[in-house]
Amino acid sequence: MRILPLRSRICYSARMGKIEDIEQAIEGLSLADRTRLRAWLDELDARLFDEAIERDAKAGKLDRLAAAARANMANGQGEEL
Repeated sequence: MRILPLRSRICYSARMGKIEDIEQAIEGLSLADRTRLRAWLDELDARLFDEAIERDAKAGKLDRLAAAARANMANGQGEEL
């Protein structure tokens, strides 16, 4: 068993407290504010997803999938979107 240094243990428990604080703060929001927060979180998730796809594309991680899709289209096994 590995024991973390005191500083790491303090940071970990502090982070856990932050989540609980955020949860409590969200529970205190009005419906309008929760709706606004939900929209912001959706936008954040979409942006982070787009950034991940862009990184993967630049790194060549999607090349094999793109080649397969092109081959399927060339063989008449796909459809235009």
